[in-house]
Amino acid sequence: SPLAGTVADRMDRRRLLVIANVAQAILTLLAALTAQAGLVLAVQALVFVRSGVAAFVAPAEQAAIRRVVPIDSLVDANALLAATWSTAYVVGMAAGGFLALLGPPIAIGLDALTFVMAAALAAGLPSMVPEREIPKTMSVRREIGEALTVARATPGLLPAVFAKIPVSLALGGGWLALQLVASDLEPFGPTSVSIGVLQMMRGLGTGLGPLLGTRAVTSGRDVRKIVPLAALGTIASIIVCSATAAMPIRTEWLTWWGRAETWS
Repeated sequence: SPLAGTVADRMDRRRLLVIANVAQAILTLLAALTAQAGLVLAVQALVFVRSGVAAFVAPAEQAAIRRVVPIDSLVDANALLAATWSTAYVVGMAAGGFLALLGPPIAIGLDALTFVMAAALAAGLPSMVPEREIPKTMSVRREIGEALTVARATPGLLPAVFAKIPVSLALGGGWLALQLVASDLEPFGPTSVSIGVLQMMRGLGTGLGPLLGTRAVTSGRDVRKIVPLAALGTIASIIVCSATAAMPIRTEWLTWWGRAETWS
């Protein structure tokens, strides 16, 4: 990610978005082929590399927004970006759960097409070359150092920069908890479908959060009180999700669900 930011500062953002999405399409297609061959570790390795390529998208995307949206509309634009991401996430996870029933190679192959579509959309953006020339003596380490200096000198910026790290660690635990609960209980049918539905619910939350946050900012409220509550809510949700696997009521609930499916 640090390298991605420095590249976005030196390269046409439109070109970077196109290249990153095309590269992800190729890596995903290779993952589909390795899945067809049953090479699970190779699939994981390709997903790991694809995640590295995906790190270039966010800084290029954020830099592009500032070039195509008026400054007084940035808050609304970022909220809209989060909402559309959440909507796509909800639809994608739900559809992915059912597509996985067709087999991993087909599902992953269809995933590759989405990156091709993303590259085509990015190609329709205007050219966005960097506004200023970066000195050739500037290195990644120096750029990160300058960014931290600015963050320390700006009131409230440094905590905002690092506030997402502990929450992201918690979300990693939440992701694993959802997979384990879905595979253990299968509340909505086969494991892949159950994972898709549970992740769909998670996506709904990621869409509502930015919209509520934007409303709080535009109304002039002190959002510093909201952030700790949101973090605690995240951790509490993970604990509750993990604990459901050990709840005695689950057998009775699943029995009722099975009868309901039979009745329907």
